[in-house]
Amino acid sequence: MTNKDLLLKAKNKEDEGDLDSAIELYKKALEQDSKNHVLQIELGNLYAMTNRFSLAVGYFRMACYQFPDNEKVSYGLGFCLQKIGNEYHSNRDYLMAQAAFEEAVKICPKNPEYLFNLGNAYYAQGLFHKALKSFEGSLHIKQDSEAHHNAANTHKKLNQFSQAKVHYEKALEGTEYQIHTVVELIQLKQITCDWIGLNELIIVLRDHIRSKKPGKIPPFAVLSMPGLSAKDHLNVTSSWIKSSGIKTAAIKGKYKHNPKAVIGYMSADFRLHPLYFLIRDILKNHDSNKFVIKLFYSGKDDGSNEHQEFKSIGANFINISKQSDEELNTILTNENIDILVDLSGFTMQSRSLITAYKPAKVTINWLGFPASMGFLGTEPLFDYILADSYIIPKEMESDYAEKIIRLPGCYQPNIGDRPAPESQNKSSYGIDNNAFVFASFGQSVKITESIFKIWMKLLKQKESSILWLLESNAQAKTNILEFSEKE
Repeated sequence: MTNKDLLLKAKNKEDEGDLDSAIELYKKALEQDSKNHVLQIELGNLYAMTNRFSLAVGYFRMACYQFPDNEKVSYGLGFCLQKIGNEYHSNRDYLMAQAAFEEAVKICPKNPEYLFNLGNAYYAQGLFHKALKSFEGSLHIKQDSEAHHNAANTHKKLNQFSQAKVHYEKALEGTEYQIHTVVELIQLKQITCDWIGLNELIIVLRDHIRSKKPGKIPPFAVLSMPGLSAKDHLNVTSSWIKSSGIKTAAIKGKYKHNPKAVIGYMSADFRLHPLYFLIRDILKNHDSNKFVIKLFYSGKDDGSNEHQEFKSIGANFINISKQSDEELNTILTNENIDILVDLSGFTMQSRSLITAYKPAKVTINWLGFPASMGFLGTEPLFDYILADSYIIPKEMESDYAEKIIRLPGCYQPNIGDRPAPESQNKSSYGIDNNAFVFASFGQSVKITESIFKIWMKLLKQKESSILWLLESNAQAKTNILEFSEKE
């Protein structure tokens, strides 16, 4: 068949919608005329139209080499690279996503969307300075609420709180009032003890939750916000699960009997983290005659002694930070777990949503997320939550998706070898030995305006008294001092 006949037949197949046949015919024509760059572009377009973006990229790259100034060819290559990058990102392969977006930006440097997605890939890897540069580059080309939101998040990670506030406020100037930006701005104000306008924002958030309006509200961010009930938190987590798009398994898998009960502990915090001081002794003290312990870690190696101790604690230590949901489900299923305990909940780098796949006979929420993990459809995401009679009273059980297992005493364990405090004179800390000390060493996010006003009243009523606070950040210190002067 002549090249002309191949092209004519391919065009007819393309017009009929038979794109696969058209591709094969165009490929044969290209074999006969390997320098036909128009054919390379056509094959790139057809592969893109059939969602085979990796194959499309190959043809567009060859065409770009020949036509470096052709905007349509550059657009086709950039478009396919972005699709590939998005797929890598959704599968948690952030390094490969970064590579795809970097090439897309190189080809189309004035495309704000490619810069925005590159920023997201950097952010997911903790490369915050690079992420910020990408978000700012995107905003320089086009003002966008989501780009302002992500730039603000990045500034917050870098403790650049003033800049973060500016970007959050710009994000809220858009035509759509982004509820996830409201959440982040509330949290920023809490972190920095900036209480001006805070109550009004919390009312906006509360009304949004209770009216069940759409919007992606990070569950962990709202845990510390006053004025929200356990029922509100249940609605937030259920909405979060729904927005993730994850699907539930139709039925639980077929599990094999284990001679010893296999307990899997899953966390992003097997490192130098408060979790270490709660859970270490629990992991060490399981009866090895009855239990097999496995640790599934989705965080990063922080190089700490605590991380190394978790790895050498006598349990199988399995890194699950980079697998897709499907890959992780396969890993967990193959481990034949009787009880899977999630110690992170909806926090950074957690893999809690994997329980939608039913990878274990029983799933439990404990310690990391002190609220319900919500519903996936009509089914609880987790089977149980560990609690005690104080933190979940009987009358609040209906505000939890999980069945509640109440531990005797307190639900929270602690390690047994915390160093005993030594007696110190107040003067050792620059405090008059005769002063009465009010103290709170919690994070600034836990200090509310109403509580601080009570503290100010106590200071006025008690002679020679001081208030000693933990300095969480310089901005909070400045705001607290300015507020106290007014009081």
